[in-house]
Amino acid sequence: MKKSSTFTIKYSFENGNITVKANRRDQYIVVSIIDAGVGIQPERKNTLFELENNSFTIGTSGEKGTGLGLRICKEFIHKLDGNIWVESEASKGTTISFSIPDVIPNLD
Repeated sequence: MKKSSTFTIKYSFENGNITVKANRRDQYIVVSIIDAGVGIQPERKNTLFELENNSFTIGTSGEKGTGLGLRICKEFIHKLDGNIWVESEASKGTTISFSIPDVIPNLD
């Protein structure tokens, strides 16, 4: 959750709103982090979680982003039998959501 919220803060405008929602869907907990920031271009969104994507993006305060944190989130969430996805529109904002089982599987 920290990495996805860091992503949201990095690409939000100063004094902008960030909303965190959590709810239960079937046997999953779904968490969504929503901003009204710069959004993600469609071509970037399609490769956001891919390791081969080595491009940099610039945050609203000039910080560089590589997407590595989101890739780490994806790996961790998948190990928990969950899923992560992004909904975004350029210049309108982004919602990063993830789901994890409400009972975490044994990771042995």
